[in-house]
Amino acid sequence: MSTDASKPEAKPEEKPEAKPEPETGVESTPAPPARKKFLKWGLIALAVVLISAGGGFLGWRMLYKKSTEKPPEPVAAPSPAKAEQQQSPEYAGILFLEPFAVNLGEGEGQRLLRVKFELEMAAGTGPEEIQARLPLLRETVSALLAGKTVKEIQNMEGKIALRNELIMQINTLLTKGKIRNLFFTEFIIQ
Repeated sequence: MSTDASKPEAKPEEKPEAKPEPETGVESTPAPPARKKFLKWGLIALAVVLISAGGGFLGWRMLYKKSTEKPPEPVAAPSPAKAEQQQSPEYAGILFLEPFAVNLGEGEGQRLLRVKFELEMAAGTGPEEIQARLPLLRETVSALLAGKTVKEIQNMEGKIALRNELIMQINTLLTKGKIRNLFFTEFIIQ
């Protein structure tokens, strides 16, 4: 008697075979999560690139359009004073000079004066005469400015007196014409 006969043999469990589903063109199993993440980030990156490219193109077009267009020239009515100056037989034009930088005649410390001015020429005074005498004019103006102190030229009255003195000195250098006015465009004391 065998004990083996009394026990039925254990059969390994058999799994039922999976029947293949008929193909319908749609995958029934969901995509793995890694593939979904890649797809999501890929679409986001593509959208960012397209938006950036579109914005860059529009910006380039706007800049390019602005650089090729000529700005409209302003049409301003001439001021009555300027029109009068231009029609006046006494007015010949404005001459722009390079700036002057001189040390002021101060006893206690060195002070620097930087002055830039323009000359209004009277009729009969051409820029040629002033240009021919420019070295002498610059020397005369520099010497006059260097002899001034801060107290003499720091207020408005001092600047007006300096203007009149400069006009008088420059007119002594000219033989054919005269300077009508002098305009300070820069006046810096350091």
